[in-house]
Amino acid sequence: MGSALTTEMNVSTLIIVKDLNEAKEFYSGVMGLSLIGETDTRLDIEANGHAIHVFAGEDEARPYKHSSDASSSLVFWVEDLQSKRKELEELGYKFIHSNENEFSKYAAFWGPSGIVHEIAEPISQ
Repeated sequence: MGSALTTEMNVSTLIIVKDLNEAKEFYSGVMGLSLIGETDTRLDIEANGHAIHVFAGEDEARPYKHSSDASSSLVFWVEDLQSKRKELEELGYKFIHSNENEFSKYAAFWGPSGIVHEIAEPISQ
């Protein structure tokens, strides 16, 4: 194997959506992330120092069983899970499930282009 990395590695997230305008409204408008760049085919978003690149694609996400099939999701940490869930439902977002573990209460929903994301509220330790 090669030698260990000696410099810190930067990591960003890549998301491909069918409708870039819908994604812009969701990530920037609804979820409050910072839009730092935009072209006809890409959005650059910043979330607390983490870069998210959203590209225009051709199709919706392929169906899969969330929490069972291999996948990735953005988790949006919120102060009040129920209030954010109500807001998202009023905007037409459909929830898959909600649950609780030792770290948080959380709920998964279909976001732009059928991509599954979660909102989570930390449990006080």
